[in-house]
Amino acid sequence: MGEEKQLTYSDKPWLKSYFVGPFKLKKTMEPYPKINVYTFLEKSATDFPDNIACVYVDDEITYKELKLKVDKLASAFRDLGLKKGDTIASVLPSCPEFIIVDYATLKIGAIHVPLSILHKKDDIVHELKESEARTVVCSYRRIERLREAKKEVTIDTIIYTPTKLFPDYNLPELEEINEEGYYSMDHLMTKYEPLDKTVEVNPMEDVALLPFTGGTTGLPKGTMLTHYNITANIIQFLHWMLDPLKSGIIGKASLLICVPIFHAYGHFSVYGAISWGLKIILMDPRDMVRIAESIYKYRPFMVTAVPAHYTRFLNLKIPKAPIFYISGAAPMPTELAEEFEKKSGVPMGEGYGATETSAVS
Repeated sequence: MGEEKQLTYSDKPWLKSYFVGPFKLKKTMEPYPKINVYTFLEKSATDFPDNIACVYVDDEITYKELKLKVDKLASAFRDLGLKKGDTIASVLPSCPEFIIVDYATLKIGAIHVPLSILHKKDDIVHELKESEARTVVCSYRRIERLREAKKEVTIDTIIYTPTKLFPDYNLPELEEINEEGYYSMDHLMTKYEPLDKTVEVNPMEDVALLPFTGGTTGLPKGTMLTHYNITANIIQFLHWMLDPLKSGIIGKASLLICVPIFHAYGHFSVYGAISWGLKIILMDPRDMVRIAESIYKYRPFMVTAVPAHYTRFLNLKIPKAPIFYISGAAPMPTELAEEFEKKSGVPMGEGYGATETSAVS
């Protein structure tokens, strides 16, 4: 027997499978831009100001309106004493307010710490202590939980906002809180003029996002993701994979997000959509009937969901249309994928990743 040939890095046999349909994909999208993640919103608001940026229930907001709200909240953050490198936590469901808080935080060079809306008091206390976040933006419904947490961890500022939730999507009755350190997010965005200047960051070093993940053992740990981590990951996945089709997608298509956007998978979906000026259709992950109806109504080019959604889709009416369905966050059983592809009439994709990899590996 002859000596077995050792594969070298330069061989890269996987490049032979770099195709989307009949289109050959690039070997790389390098060089990746070294920018603040906020820049993606700024560009989309400039290129597509009147395009709908986000739809949630019956509410719509354009890119121009989204950027204005973001810039106003960023101005409020600055006036409240927040600065580059500070951590700002949020306890919000999938809603436009989450996106506003996220990009306002990025604009001032601060670090967003997204906490699960499902967290109990002890979970909130742990993650606020670990992240050293002393400002929290929360759903009005989570005020009492934050009050409990304040007994065990320092919280200087609580900014609250009403949010619509499944099943009735009614806003809660709002009573203004006149205690020191409590602010209405709506009032802040009404009071302040938009912040013009984006704080300069070192994209390679400065942390943009500090999501917590359980990993394999122990308590959840904060994952430090830089601006470069996030922007490069968006380009490596969405921009690279759909590069041959981008002329029909950028500023024209929509992306329907079935997963919570405080989770890394959903959060990545938001970043990807905004980077290309797409219409984001936010869904409550539990409302399967509305999700199916929205797929029919909007005919998104992409749907991001988890295997549990696809199991439920088998018993719901969905269109046979050229929609790219992606599953992630848990293994997709082969039998389920085959059944769903038969029902939808299109091949589906499965993503793999981890919070530590900015969501997609």
